[in-house]
Formats: sequence, C-alpha cells, structure tokens
Amino acid sequence: MPGTAVEADIMISFVLFSDPGQVGITRCLVRTALEYRGLGHYASEAEIIACELVTNAIQHASDDDPDAKIGVTLMHVWDKEAVSVVVTDSSPHPPV
Repeated sequence: MPGTAVEADIMISFVLFSDPGQVGITRCLVRTALEYRGLGHYASEAEIIACELVTNAIQHASDDDPDAKIGVTLMHVWDKEAVSVVVTDSSPHPPV
C-alpha cells in the first residue's frame, strides 16, 4: 500500500492583515505565483478558492482580534498534478 504522505512544492506563502483590502492582494499573488511556475491554467480557480477562504477568515477570525493574521500557502502537490490552497488564521477558536 502506498504511503499517505503527499510530496508538496511550496510556490508561495504569505501572511496578511485581517482587512478586506487584502483579498485583492491575495488574488494578485496567487495568479502571479501560478503564472511564474507555468501553471496559469489553474489561476482562475485558485484565485476564487483563495479569495473565498481569505474572506471567510477575515470575517470570522478577526471578530475577536482586530490584529488577527491570515496565512496563505499555495502548493503544487500529488506528483505535480494539482494545486493546493491552504489558508490559516490566528484565531484560537476552531472553525464552525
């Protein structure tokens, strides 16, 4: 049985302030990272996913902390067949 570990190639990782203006920055960074790596065909979908997740994190994670930070990591995974968008926030509360 093959292992469950996933080989990941991090293309870009950045931290945002919890501010709605950061969504546009997310869009630009995700598109640029994918185009730079020759993966522009994933850009539209990855932008939408990243922006939705960042928007949710801004809306829900910053309720308790106006200084909340949001992390975004874009990875090339599964033997280079897929792109993964990971968004984290600094809230101590789990997602609901």
